[in-house]
Amino acid sequence: MIRLYISVEGMTERQFCLKILVPYFMTRNVSITTVNMRGNVSLERACFEIRKIIHKCDIVTTFYDLYGFKRRNNRTKEELENILKDEINEPYKFIPYIQQYEFEALLFSDPHTTSRVLEFPDVSSELSETVRRFGDVEKINDGPHTCPSRRLINLFPSFTKETDGPNICREIGIDRIRQECRGFNTWIEKIELLAQTKSRRS
Repeated sequence: MIRLYISVEGMTERQFCLKILVPYFMTRNVSITTVNMRGNVSLERACFEIRKIIHKCDIVTTFYDLYGFKRRNNRTKEELENILKDEINEPYKFIPYIQQYEFEALLFSDPHTTSRVLEFPDVSSELSETVRRFGDVEKINDGPHTCPSRRLINLFPSFTKETDGPNICREIGIDRIRQECRGFNTWIEKIELLAQTKSRRS
C-alpha cells in the first residue's frame, strides 16, 4: 500500500479528501492521511509543515486554495507551485497542488446536482450561466464578492462550505469533477502516475 499524505488548507479540504479521495485511491492501493493547516497557508508555513512529514510516507501533496494563500504577492498558482517544488526539492516524492481560486469552484462542475442537493433546483440555470460566462469552471474568479464561495452563498444562503461542499462533490462524483476541472484532473493524474511508479519499484 502506497502511503499518501495530503497537506490540506482546512476542514473543507480535509472532508473532501476523506469522502472522495480516500475511497477513490483505496481501490488503487493508495492510503491517504490528511494534515490540516487550519487555514494558515503561506509558502513559509507550507514548506515547514511538508518537511516535517515528507519522510513519513511515500508521497506528499498539497490541497490549498489560491484565494486563501497568504502573502502570495500576486503570484499565480503555477508560480507558487513551482516555488514549493523547488524549496522541497523531492521530485519523486512531492507533488505541489493549489486549486485555482477556490475549492468551491469544483461545485460548479455539475450545476444541476449542486442545486438539487442544496434544494434550490430553480437556480441551476444561474450556476450554468456563470460557468458559460467564464468558459471554464476553474476560471471563476477570486474577487471578494465574486469568488466561487461567495457566489454560492448569494444563491444558497444556508450553504456551509465545510459540510455542503464535500457532500455535493460526493454526489457529483470524481469522474465528472475531473472532466470539468482540468487543473484538478492533472493533479489526480500526477498522483496516480507516481503511485504506480512506486508500486512497481516496491
